This record gives sequence, C-alpha cells and structure tokens, in this order.
Amino acid sequence: MEPEGIHQTGDCSTANRITTPSVRSLPSMRKLKRALRLFVALTLIGLVFVMYRASFAASLAGLRSFQFPYLLLAGALMVFDWVASGARIHVFTSRIQPGVSYRACVRANLANIFLGGMTPSQTGGGPAQVYVLYKEGMPLLDAVVVSFLGGFLGTAMFLLLAGLFATVFFDPVSVDPRLGYAIRASIAVFGAVVLLAVIGLVDPRPLQRGVRWLCARVPPLGRRLERRGDDVAVVNLTERYHLMMRYFLSRGKRALISGFVLTCFIYLNKFAIAWVVLKGLGVDARFWEVMYAQLVLFLFFYFAPSPGAAGFAEISAPAVMRSIIPPGYEGAFVLLWRLFTLFLGLVVGALITVRTIYRERVSEPGSAIDISNTTR
Repeated sequence: MEPEGIHQTGDCSTANRITTPSVRSLPSMRKLKRALRLFVALTLIGLVFVMYRASFAASLAGLRSFQFPYLLLAGALMVFDWVASGARIHVFTSRIQPGVSYRACVRANLANIFLGGMTPSQTGGGPAQVYVLYKEGMPLLDAVVVSFLGGFLGTAMFLLLAGLFATVFFDPVSVDPRLGYAIRASIAVFGAVVLLAVIGLVDPRPLQRGVRWLCARVPPLGRRLERRGDDVAVVNLTERYHLMMRYFLSRGKRALISGFVLTCFIYLNKFAIAWVVLKGLGVDARFWEVMYAQLVLFLFFYFAPSPGAAGFAEISAPAVMRSIIPPGYEGAFVLLWRLFTLFLGLVVGALITVRTIYRERVSEPGSAIDISNTTR
C-alpha cells in the first residue's frame, strides 16, 4: 500500500533501468571473509596495544572483577539499541509499505550492523538494509529513501546538533588535540548531508545537476555511472526522495518526529553503555562527562576507513577518555565497551545476514528491472 499523493516519477522508458539489489550486488563470501580477517586483525592490534599500555594483568583483573548486575544492564541496553533501531525503520516503512513487519525491520538493522562493520566507513550497511527491505516487498527506491530517512539522515542531524550544542554549552573533556581536525571534519560532513537533504526537499534538480557536474569533471565516474545506469537511478532517486519528504511533511509529520526522537534515544543509549561499563568496573565516572566523551568518539570514528572502525575505536577511546578512565582500566573498558556496542551485534547480524541474504546467492541471478516496477 502506497501513501496517497506519492506518484511514480521519472521517464519509464527502457533507458530507465537500474540494478535490482540482488545478492550479487553485495560483497561476495570471499570478500566478506577477507574483510572479517582484516577486522579481527585490526581489532586485536588495537586491543593488544591498549592492554599492553595498561598492563595485561590489570586488564584481566578488571575483567574478572566486573560486577554481574552491570553486565546484565549493558546487555539490556545493547538489545534496546537493536529493537529501537528496528522501530525507527518501521516508523517509515509502516507509512510507505505496511506489509513490511517490525521483525523484518529489526533484521534489516542487524544486517546493516554486520555489513556496516565489515566495510570501510560503514558503506556496506545501507545496501544490506535496503536488500532486506526489498525482499520483504518494499519497492527498491522506497527502500533506499526509507533507509536514508530512518537511518543516516537522522543520525547526521543528531550528531550535528549534539556536536554543536556540546561545543557551545559544555566544558570540553581533555581530548587529544590530534583528534580535533577529524571531529570538525565529521561535523562538517554531517552538516553537508543535512544541507543536501534540505536542498533535495525544496527541489531535486540542483542535486541532479551536481551529479552531472561531477561526472563531467571526473570522466571515469561518469562512464561508470552511465554504463551501470546509475545516472538515471540518481535522477529517479532524488525525485522519489523529494516526493516522499513532501508527503511526510504534509501528512506524516508524526513519523518524522518519531524517527528523530528514536534516533536521539538510540544514540543516548549507545553512549550510556560506556557509563554502565565503567560502573561495572568500579569507576565512579560523571554521567554527562562520559556522554560527552562518547559523542566525541562517535564523531571521530564514524567515517573511519577501517571495517567497523577497527583499530581506530580501540586506540582512540583511551585517548579521548583519559581524564575519565583510571590508569590500568583502559584495556578492560575498551574490550567490554566494544563487546556491547559492536561485537555482539556483529555476531547476531552475521547469523541473520547469512541466513537471509547469502543463502540465496547460489540461486538468485543478478537481474535488472524497469524503474516503473520499483515505484508502484
């Protein structure tokens, strides 16, 4: 069922063909195994480095003394992150394609966590989420726009606003000055994303002209997009986004507001996991100081070039939180913090991804479909 007022856009000639999100468009199992090995190697390097500096004996002692109630609380916050992220996706899918269940949205989010963690700068997470939603019956362009609205755009707005607010109103934690440029660059990128989203809402044509301008000045990119048909897909996608945003602003404001509120809770929950881990280790840390430090960390490694920010996250956390984490606790904190914020989600997401995506690789050939079939 499609909301009234959202109509098919774009020329539906034979030129308007885009690649179906088949399993062939996702990383192959061989590439996935290579990415997994790289992720594990960089993570181990980061953990060994941090534990060596903190002393292995102190790190092991911290792990052994971790208080069980806080272990349960950290686990509960982790599960809340999964279900709330699924709810954020479902807020939008329920308005566009009511047949997509909430459980499917949770699976789509976990697939996002897994493939996002296995690819640089989390670039594989979006396609995995789109694929799961598409297999649940959502039109392709709608799945892309919903993934953008129910994920990246809300995240960009939250981190941008939170970063600017914290910079103006909070006393800074003792942050490694070398991280300052990366943090400011992340804020600038999120600001650019929000700006482009506003431009696309007002009129999609400037975005389309921008893509054409870029393709004209980078011929290899232009040839690649033209060969794959992605230049046409960009036009249809921006128009689809424009119409869907106008629909939500006119008749679905509650969904937009709910999605952003959920995003705020999701990230505050992510940040709170660090405080719970510190409490479990017996560290009496100030709650808002930990939250601020987590914001700085997420701004720093959100676009890290390694899979799942492996290595970057482990090494940068003690640097950012050096005024919070007592000497000797760094190793135990980093291991438990990453366990509840990423590692366990990767495991669950891997099981779901392999079951719902990669088991179909041997039976589903790559195909192309007319754009009219994805914007019904």
